[in-house]
Amino acid sequence: GGTLNGTKTVTAASGVATFTGLDYTKLENIKLKAASGSLSAVNSAQITMSASPAASIGFTTQPASTGTAGVDFTTQPVITFYDAFNNICTNDSVSGITLSAVLASDGTTAGGGTLNGTKTVTAASGVATYSGLSYTKLENIKLKAASGILSAVNSSQITMSAASAASIGWTTNPSSTATAGVDFTTQPVITFYDAFSNICTNDSATTVTLSAVLASDGTTTGGGILNGARTVTAASGVATYS
Repeated sequence: GGTLNGTKTVTAASGVATFTGLDYTKLENIKLKAASGSLSAVNSAQITMSASPAASIGFTTQPASTGTAGVDFTTQPVITFYDAFNNICTNDSVSGITLSAVLASDGTTAGGGTLNGTKTVTAASGVATYSGLSYTKLENIKLKAASGILSAVNSSQITMSAASAASIGWTTNPSSTATAGVDFTTQPVITFYDAFSNICTNDSATTVTLSAVLASDGTTTGGGILNGARTVTAASGVATYS
């Protein structure tokens, strides 16, 4: 399947044809077949080919197209070293590949989250296999693979989603002053966050219930009545009161 390069036809000198400059491009075991006119062709001894030095890297297995913050990608990447003739560098078990997260929007800007797991892996027979990788931020990313002087390559996009809600916080506090029986001029907004401070935009089912407590200790139930809809279901992780 490869190419035999060099001068493949040589004229005999005193009955002997001497070849120079021959090479072959594919990682496979071959023999050279010699043919001359009506004479029976003959084959050489076997030549066991090996890859030349790595010239490029490529994703053999892309990471999963979606991910959840802090959870290992369901499909972990596999990256392969290739020589200039697209042979896998099976003779390379020393070169390493390092991954980083970049924004999918431009493929170069570093992501704002943390890529967890073993980010640098040494090839085994030309193949670097990753495990345990995860990412922490709600943004679309690609994995950038780099190895020495070889050109870096990016994976396909990973669309991240938030993990399960771990906390709630006041996005908008209610107005600091109010009149009895009159709607607060500023109504509260409360947001669900996962363990990595991502807004749980994938949560439109969880509810938040408000009650009134005395400001003096923050725990004692107020003596009045908090009117209005006190329980609100989040919409894309945000509970908005009115």
